[in-house]
Amino acid sequence: VTTILALVTAVGAFFAPEKYWQPLLINVATTFFAATVGLVVVNIYLDKASRKGAVRSLLMLSNTAIAKFHDLLLDLAWSRFAKKEYNELNATFMKESGDVLSIPPDKRKWIYELLKDNKAKLDPLIDDLDKALADIVSLVGWDLDAELLTLSLAGRNSIRLFRGIPFDGTEEAQNKAVKHMLDIDLCTQGVRNILMRIAEVEDDG
Repeated sequence: VTTILALVTAVGAFFAPEKYWQPLLINVATTFFAATVGLVVVNIYLDKASRKGAVRSLLMLSNTAIAKFHDLLLDLAWSRFAKKEYNELNATFMKESGDVLSIPPDKRKWIYELLKDNKAKLDPLIDDLDKALADIVSLVGWDLDAELLTLSLAGRNSIRLFRGIPFDGTEEAQNKAVKHMLDIDLCTQGVRNILMRIAEVEDDG
């Protein structure tokens, strides 16, 4: 409305008599234009503030599930690998675009055995993680952050695929278990990082 009024008064000022009405209408038009700019700035600020608050709530709801899963996975991995060695395995896996064959066969087998032996501990945490991702997917739209939605959906898909593994000791089962578990961890850590960035929350470690 203020934009329309600004345009109307500006046009009126152009055709108005110069002595009195023209300066008056110019001042009125300037006021309306300033009000329009002010409203735009305020709306942008309010939208950003409300979005930040909503994302902080999402972060609080999902962070516990993400952290518990990630911490258990690290504890299991570090019980078999040196911290540096496991980090290097992850880095290679990411560098090769999630190709599980980039991890040496003996180390794939070790990770598989860790996952199989501790499946009873991992399963409930994966269930909680799936619920947290489902909440994010249902509450987040493409207009908030497309990457956040993409990673959440990818994480849920990896969980679905992991649940379908027979864990029968075959090489195929080993490869799938290691790949999907690493994918779950990478996706959920990515989700957490994006939520923190949007909410402007610093990582306290």
